[in-house]
Amino acid sequence: MVAFKILFIAGFLSIFNLSIALPVPVLNVKDFGAKGDGVSDDYQALLAAAKACNQKVKCELHFPKGTYYINEYDTKGKKIADIIFEKCDGLIITGEEGSVISVNGKFKRSADYQKGRKRRWYSYSNAMNPFVFKECKNLTVRGLEINGNVDKMERDKGVVEADAHLLKFVDCNTVTVEDVYVHHAQTDGIYITGENSENIKMNNVRSFYNARQGLSIIYLKGGTFYNCAFKNTGFSEGTYGSHLPAAGVDIEPNGPTSNIIFEKCEFENNKGGQFLCTTPGKTTNVTLKNCSITAKNSDSKYQMILAAKNIVIDGCSIECGKGNIWPTWKALPGSSVTIKNCNIKSAQSGILSVSREEKDHVTITDNSFVFTGDTLKSYFPYLRTKNLVFTNNKVLIPAKSMKAGTTSLVQNAQVATGNQFYSDNKAVKPRVSYDGTREKKDNQ
Repeated sequence: MVAFKILFIAGFLSIFNLSIALPVPVLNVKDFGAKGDGVSDDYQALLAAAKACNQKVKCELHFPKGTYYINEYDTKGKKIADIIFEKCDGLIITGEEGSVISVNGKFKRSADYQKGRKRRWYSYSNAMNPFVFKECKNLTVRGLEINGNVDKMERDKGVVEADAHLLKFVDCNTVTVEDVYVHHAQTDGIYITGENSENIKMNNVRSFYNARQGLSIIYLKGGTFYNCAFKNTGFSEGTYGSHLPAAGVDIEPNGPTSNIIFEKCEFENNKGGQFLCTTPGKTTNVTLKNCSITAKNSDSKYQMILAAKNIVIDGCSIECGKGNIWPTWKALPGSSVTIKNCNIKSAQSGILSVSREEKDHVTITDNSFVFTGDTLKSYFPYLRTKNLVFTNNKVLIPAKSMKAGTTSLVQNAQVATGNQFYSDNKAVKPRVSYDGTREKKDNQ
């Protein structure tokens, strides 16, 4: 009789297009045998929890306070399955303060075999992926810390990276990740791929001390990253070292990737560069707004590569250290870049853009540039781009660092107007070359 009443009510609501929000079942990882004591191997329990989620339309999986240790990792003849959440709709994964998933990193990635045209070295010993989301939609991940423990790992020289990320999203749609801390990954803290990846939002996500990348974007249509931080990539704190490019964020698409916004995010001390985007033919509409970019200990000359179609850097604080901002990428032309309202410091050229390509367009306006090196060995800035608009910028080169002769290049530009080049000594002025620039009305 009860079952009949439920069916009758459901049918009635369906007729009148009404619905009742049913409570989402909450699953606790400890109900599947997880101990959370930081010592017991919780791998099988987490596999079982993921399997249970995959069988439900909507559910919440909760990690109470504790350290959930995953002891398993790949070895020769033993391939460990990733923990995969597949085709979930409405899945919510939550933790609380002190909810930690800890992946075993106390092993060595030895040089076991070579393959490929370049005969690179690979290892049988690799970490697994603790969270893989495949073809999920309406997904939320909140309140977790995920530790890859690469600082405890060892590696033979020349062994390349493996598929060992902490958060991996494949063909997922409508995703929210917030208040999550991923760190010390063998490869990437966060990895987004799949040509159907759309509408991913991250808020207050931190990705630190990962060996290869803080965040890799391989495919994504619509991504918003707010108040996130990507720091210390490549500085894995042990003997393991890093994998190229060891960047904070790397947009390296295999297909159309567009409409990506980073707002109030921090990119700091990433070994191979802070923000890299090198494929303008596949990348469109990228914005960095009110972000902080700081090189610190990075020796890379490529602190920011901005090779995309319609990429805007607005209101950012950028300290390039020993590197530069590269608005164009010689190997792959087609960039259209706007840099505006930014404070930019560099001990090198600040912005280095050399392109004769008609496809490349660079606008640099209303920025403040400060040279921070001891001696100017090149030009500050170094601009020889054909389709360049350089307007209303202030460029400070301290008198003690100035070399004899030309200090700055704004060559081959369409327009250079309203710019001010000056030093801290009124008697010493920078010398700017405007060779090939069509319209020049600077405050010299």
